[in-house]
Amino acid sequence: MQQKLQNGGWPHLAPVGYLNVRISGDRKAEAVLAVDPEQAPLVVQAFDLYATGEYTVRSLQEEMAARGLRNKRGSPLSRSKVAEMLHNKVYIGIVEHNSVEYQGSHEALVARHVFDKVQEVFGSHDRHKVRQSKHPHFLRRVLFCASCGSQMSSLTAKGRYGYFYCLGRFTRRTSCKEPYLGMDEAERLVEGVYDQLHLPAHIEGELRDALESELAEEATFTTESLSLARRRLARARA
Repeated sequence: MQQKLQNGGWPHLAPVGYLNVRISGDRKAEAVLAVDPEQAPLVVQAFDLYATGEYTVRSLQEEMAARGLRNKRGSPLSRSKVAEMLHNKVYIGIVEHNSVEYQGSHEALVARHVFDKVQEVFGSHDRHKVRQSKHPHFLRRVLFCASCGSQMSSLTAKGRYGYFYCLGRFTRRTSCKEPYLGMDEAERLVEGVYDQLHLPAHIEGELRDALESELAEEATFTTESLSLARRRLARARA
């Protein structure tokens, strides 16, 4: 095992995002790490998202479970496994064993500066509890940067100043120089795009009916949930 580590090998079960494969396909050949084409992109997304500082480990675990991040058994990663993944240097090409680091022979999935940013966020969260937005903006995860194509994320500063920013620039994955965009301005730009759409009357009517139906269902669900909560409270007081 020591020799394998010194040669940059991985002597354990492959972590999420990688696969154990045999050199030349021979069952008796040495196993090495290969990139998992299905899970590796999700691992990269997890690091990029946590590096923004907008997620706790719990909220990231929920987000990545929804996106399809799975372990070898096909189950979503637990909160502790997500935290373990975010600390694992194997994703930047380093094999660590008994506090000794070796340069791995496998392909790194995460850039070093992103990994370091993730560790900074962990330290920040340890010092201060992350304030989660109670009302996430409806355009979040919808907008993309016109300069580099990266997703735009949102943040509320000091509880009242909302803006969007390019994740490509924030994580330094791109050379994008786009400045922050105020939420009010983003909303006006989106409204301007919709104003330029000229839908046929029948399609516009179908869309309006669908939206009104969806809003009615949400209102009904909220009313029923409130009624159920009141009944439970009444029973608890009885």
